[in-house]
Amino acid sequence: MHKIFFLLAFLLAFTDLTAQSKTQIADRHIKSILQKTEDNRKGNLSLKSGLTRYDKKGNVIEIIEYNQDSSITRWEKFSFNKKGNETQYEELDKDGKVIRKKISIYSSMGYLIEEQVFNSNNKMSEKTEIKYNNFNDKVKEIVLDGEGKIKTTANFDYDSKGMLRSKMIYNMEGKLIYSKTNTYHYK
Repeated sequence: MHKIFFLLAFLLAFTDLTAQSKTQIADRHIKSILQKTEDNRKGNLSLKSGLTRYDKKGNVIEIIEYNQDSSITRWEKFSFNKKGNETQYEELDKDGKVIRKKISIYSSMGYLIEEQVFNSNNKMSEKTEIKYNNFNDKVKEIVLDGEGKIKTTANFDYDSKGMLRSKMIYNMEGKLIYSKTNTYHYK
């Protein structure tokens, strides 16, 4: 869930900046992009800037955003494995101290099987375990707190063609708190 939030936040914040694809960035050997924005649409001038750094494969490895007085408003770092999967995400404060870190672990087949979230004291605050069926469809996602107690469990069910039929999320007491069902109509 956190991964989706950060991905959406990243995409919304840098839609203009990353007009080039990951492949184009890698092919053109772009190491970084500095973006400066002047916005006077609301009648008062707003100045912002941002720096995005890339690895040789075109993966974003660092994002730093500044406000008009050049103070840091957002700082994030990313690490990737050889397959291009994100293995570590760090959110830093303005002084470069890690305030949140997420470690992602993948199976030998490249499927995300675990995420560990750490606070500023490097103490695990959340862990997500992901299970797959023989067709590599996600069937279970268990979110645990820092002490290993279950916070939520999500179950995924698929039809005979491998399409997601339902997603059910249960809280720590086992009470259903979210339900989504898909019905497919085939020819």
